[in-house]
Amino acid sequence: MTNCRHCQMNKILQLLDENQEYENMALVIWLDSCEPAPNADLFADDLPEPQVIYSLGFILRSEDRFITIAGSHKPPTQGKDDHTWDYVTTIPKCSIQSIHHMEDPREQELQDN
Repeated sequence: MTNCRHCQMNKILQLLDENQEYENMALVIWLDSCEPAPNADLFADDLPEPQVIYSLGFILRSEDRFITIAGSHKPPTQGKDDHTWDYVTTIPKCSIQSIHHMEDPREQELQDN
């Protein structure tokens, strides 16, 4: 990672709630259903297959049957506790092929110094 990218990542991490566990960031690879067009008449040769999806973001919730992941976080404004999450997807665990937890780049910075 270049210094410029490293600085940008640190700025993003500073915007996050300091109590946010960075270990909750992950790449989730999962299998989604697929429909080529709503209520479409299809020939046998045109039948779709499930689609592999790569979702990268914050794991907000993990239950026995599903996880909820968000692609973006909007920090609080003007000192208020009004942060929000965007691009939120709930994924059934039976559809998940793998979860790869991301390393905290702040840990690397400590090792580099």
